[in-house]
Amino acid sequence: MTDIVRLENEYYVRASSALADDRTRVLKHGDTFAVFNRFGDIESLGNSQLGLFHADCRHLSRFTMHVNGRQPLLLSSTISDDNAILAVDLTNVDTVSDGGSELSRGT
Repeated sequence: MTDIVRLENEYYVRASSALADDRTRVLKHGDTFAVFNRFGDIESLGNSQLGLFHADCRHLSRFTMHVNGRQPLLLSSTISDDNAILAVDLTNVDTVSDGGSELSRGT
């Protein structure tokens, strides 16, 4: 399957996710805070300020979760009113391993 699709004189690039997402989630406790994307990941994309910070110093700049090498699908994410709890609901995408076994979406 190609990543470029042509329909008459128009071209489209197939993508599984956006390169950047400006919707962030912030947790805070005392002098420590963490900034995540809505998937609960900490990624280093462009000038993003995602990470785990303590006393104005970033201690973690990248932390992501993948299932069989692919980013899970986002079902929902929310943060508590006091910014103490981040809840992210994810599910796996359809995956076929090199050995041919299949893992259906939502397993």
